[in-house]
Amino acid sequence: MRMRIGLLILLLGFSASIARSHPITGAVLQGWYYDQQDHLISLRVVNTGDKIITAFTLDVTITDSDGSSSHSRWTRDFLNSVAYAESGGQPRGPAPIPVGASYDEKIGVSPNYKDFSATLILAVFADKTASTTDSAALQDLMNIRSANAAAIDKATELINASATLADAQVAIKNYRDTYKATPHEKLEMQTGDLENIANDLKALPDKAAVKDYLTAKKRERDLWFESAKLQEVTQ
Repeated sequence: MRMRIGLLILLLGFSASIARSHPITGAVLQGWYYDQQDHLISLRVVNTGDKIITAFTLDVTITDSDGSSSHSRWTRDFLNSVAYAESGGQPRGPAPIPVGASYDEKIGVSPNYKDFSATLILAVFADKTASTTDSAALQDLMNIRSANAAAIDKATELINASATLADAQVAIKNYRDTYKATPHEKLEMQTGDLENIANDLKALPDKAAVKDYLTAKKRERDLWFESAKLQEVTQ
């Protein structure tokens, strides 16, 4: 990680700008620093428990010098990297946080940044348990993981129903467009995953090669499906 000592404001041990709330079991925000040149805030999430962390969510508020502020949830799901490996590719992105280790999450801010606050509201573990102070954040993550599995299921269905790879690509893209144009009360399908699968088909030589591809995607699908079954643990 690149460090510019003259440009970093180092704040350890929960500065006043890191909001306090009920502690999350098994994880803490240890501190953060601001890189003024790149306009990045880096927060350190530490695994203080006895289980691998597979995801976490932060409640973030950023205030600019003009007084305007933005509030959002910031989620990091480390299973994205694991999923690439399950589907036969090389892992991409950061790996889950081992016991006793930490991860630095980087959040971009505007050059007019003035103030920042963050609270750790969700930590999810490899045994499919979760510690949270916000049940809605946990449900959102479960919905996302389920939507990843649903996209693979739908793409597989459309591929198997298509005579050629070209037909399958068209069918997947048409379904994606229809889904995006239809209102939904919650996230049920990852349209980006549908598009990625359609693009993957372009690299396959023929319909016969699809079998191995779908076998690998099934492993990824099963990972997402099972990992969406999370149980909240009480503190």
